[in-house]
Amino acid sequence: MNCEYLLDANIYIQAWEFQYPEPVFPGFWEWFQANHQSGRIRTIDKVVQELQKHASSAICAWVKENAISVDTSDEAITEAYIRVIKAAQSRVLKNGRVYTQDAIAEFGRVADSFLIASASVHNTTLVTWETPNDQQTSKVYIPDITNLLNIKIITTPKLLLELRPRFTWEKPADSN
Repeated sequence: MNCEYLLDANIYIQAWEFQYPEPVFPGFWEWFQANHQSGRIRTIDKVVQELQKHASSAICAWVKENAISVDTSDEAITEAYIRVIKAAQSRVLKNGRVYTQDAIAEFGRVADSFLIASASVHNTTLVTWETPNDQQTSKVYIPDITNLLNIKIITTPKLLLELRPRFTWEKPADSN
């Protein structure tokens, strides 16, 4: 796989709904599409499934049409997934506590664990808006596990700084 970045579901949702709405930032979405089509940016099949269940129909349609997803049924990803779950099970938080069994079970069901496993196998940077949380035992956060496994994570602004797209402004036709 020739992918440099794997994206979490929250990257698509935040970009579409809050940061870069398509009618205002069409250049962002053209750039995003080109990088998906080239394979430089991808997501995983489980993120696409999560988006179909929880996101607006507009971003679901965009992802379905443009995103290239990694199949997580690969044997190497399955082996890495087991390591990711074991890392969550063995992680001791700052307060000396560990994640609850329910938190680990939920982490194992959602795309996050497979996303981390895929990033590990393919040596890619994981892009997410999640931040570390060394206190909460009822949810496993992506950065807390990627930090244990030495997987690089960044946010959308850092992705833009690394890839250096150039967006230009056009004066609206109806403005004076």
